[in-house]
Amino acid sequence: METNVTFRHFEGQHPNLQDLALESLTKLERFHDNIISGDVVFSNQVPKSVEIKIYIKEKTLVISEENDDLKKALHDATDRMARQIKKHKTKINQ
Repeated sequence: METNVTFRHFEGQHPNLQDLALESLTKLERFHDNIISGDVVFSNQVPKSVEIKIYIKEKTLVISEENDDLKKALHDATDRMARQIKKHKTKINQ
């Protein structure tokens, strides 16, 4: 899966957050076989937020999560995205 990680309104790079984002998107691959690519956008504005976009063959799924701790926001967004991918997959298979 092709992945992109973007940092908005940050000073410099954040390799820890980037590694966590890449790891999270890799974990999402096990829920659907047709995932083409994924994007993670970290925003450092108030409130801090994380947005995850997953591009599946037939649809684009988007989740956004706000939290003062970006790691916690990423974790919550990943959990919500996993549920959304599973729900989408069951709709397709019916």
